[in-house]
Amino acid sequence: ALNESSYKIERSDSLNLKYVQVASLSADAKQYVSNNLVLGQLYYFRVRCANAVGFSAYSNEIVVGLNVGMDGQVQQTTFQVYPNPAQDNINIALISEHTNEVNLKIIDQIGRVVYQSNEQGQNNNYMKTIAIGQFANGVYQVILKTNENQWVTKFVK
Repeated sequence: ALNESSYKIERSDSLNLKYVQVASLSADAKQYVSNNLVLGQLYYFRVRCANAVGFSAYSNEIVVGLNVGMDGQVQQTTFQVYPNPAQDNINIALISEHTNEVNLKIIDQIGRVVYQSNEQGQNNNYMKTIAIGQFANGVYQVILKTNENQWVTKFVK
């Protein structure tokens, strides 16, 4: 959105159903921390911008949760692609117990792979900044795979 004055964050415990606004953040906000989440429960979040004219369309939903592992230990996984929308660079972050081998693909609107890498994560973290200035404007899909999981999200250039 242009000239946004705030961001409205909504949360649901089921995709596309019964979203409730959980926060209103200033236009310069860079992050949001959600409290009182239940172990083993998945939560879905979406965001929209507000300005003097009204509201933007909703963002894509993102799923967040704290998983309980086989041994009863909490396995925290965070996957982020930001900023969104982006112009020059995107940042991709994965915090997970399983970041040994990381396969990253960025796919354009017509299914072409415009970026691909196979790398090693370090200390349960994978962080990557990718220059996208040369990408055409549009919607891109980010697919991040490890040996154990796969995450998919979209960003707009």
